[in-house]
Amino acid sequence: MSFDNLFVPRQDVPEDLKLFDGLRVIFLLWIMTLGTSEYLTSAAVTNPWTLDSQLLTIPFTVILSSNIGFDFFFFLAATLATLKISNLEAGPKTYLKLLIYRYLRLAPVYYMVFLFGWQIGPVLGAGPCWFTYEKGFSECKEYWWSVFTMTSNFIPKNTTASAGCFFWGWFPPCEIQIILLLPWLVWLTVRLESNKKL
Repeated sequence: MSFDNLFVPRQDVPEDLKLFDGLRVIFLLWIMTLGTSEYLTSAAVTNPWTLDSQLLTIPFTVILSSNIGFDFFFFLAATLATLKISNLEAGPKTYLKLLIYRYLRLAPVYYMVFLFGWQIGPVLGAGPCWFTYEKGFSECKEYWWSVFTMTSNFIPKNTTASAGCFFWGWFPPCEIQIILLLPWLVWLTVRLESNKKL
């Protein structure tokens, strides 16, 4: 795959749905801006009162409101996946291919980032802001397996939003769980609709 292919529209998507792909990219960029900004503001600052004045600005409001982007992003992801699943030729073999494709697209980078951050990251730095980095991997000795089973978004369950084991890597598990649950939800919806017609 070359860099030029990134700007060529996909051929397997109906013309009406290409807009959704573009919206997903916009929401993803918005969400990444939020994550970066929130991480930077959670670090130690020389004068904490400067954060108070920044919170009142319009750019910061736009950044914080990007939490709404998560809802839109997952809605679009679930909608597109539902359309893809409902248009698949009937059979578990095709669905299994879709699941494996999604897993292979997300898992390698997800696992590499986790292993680098957990095993190599701690020896790369130190300083007054380093505690925020270390909190992100604080429970990995006990819960490392939740990352590899794509359940780290809800295991460990009694952790704060800024600690645990790779807490900020919750997105790929959610994407995999959507793909795992959607066929059952589509089947149930179709089944209920067909029962109403009887």
